[in-house]
Amino acid sequence: MKQPVWNTPQGSLGNYPSGTSFVYQLSASPQLPAVLLTYAVISGSLPDGLSMDSEGLISGTTIILTTEITN
Repeated sequence: MKQPVWNTPQGSLGNYPSGTSFVYQLSASPQLPAVLLTYAVISGSLPDGLSMDSEGLISGTTIILTTEITN
């Protein structure tokens, strides 16, 4: 099966002070039509205070946040 193409750029999403509301939508495009993409943390974990749903929405209130996206 072909891998999806990431629309979200690689790299840091920035540094945010504690108590900051955070919302970020991950995005990828399937290589085949009608393929449903789901998102999950498969290694490590999100910083305390943040969660991600199966549609790739990362949200919450930061405690201390430094985050990076890699393929």
